[in-house]
Amino acid sequence: MVTMMTVNEVSRTTGMSEYAIRQGVRSGMYPSIRIGGNPNGKILINIQEFVSTLNNIARTNMVGGEVQSDVHHNGGIRRIAQ
Repeated sequence: MVTMMTVNEVSRTTGMSEYAIRQGVRSGMYPSIRIGGNPNGKILINIQEFVSTLNNIARTNMVGGEVQSDVHHNGGIRRIAQ
């Protein structure tokens, strides 16, 4: 089952700021949908895809070649269980 969350819910779940999440959505970094049919509609984010995206970013940013499957506390992102 797909779990969709609002920006506020994703912020509380991940510890990331709402601002950072909105910026990522705006830039296309985080997959999302906007409901309501207008530019001010509510943003919904698939939390599983969001976490997967964060994990991919973390892997890309890793130094030393070690690859981890979880996002660790680094730059405001805390560990998220999958």
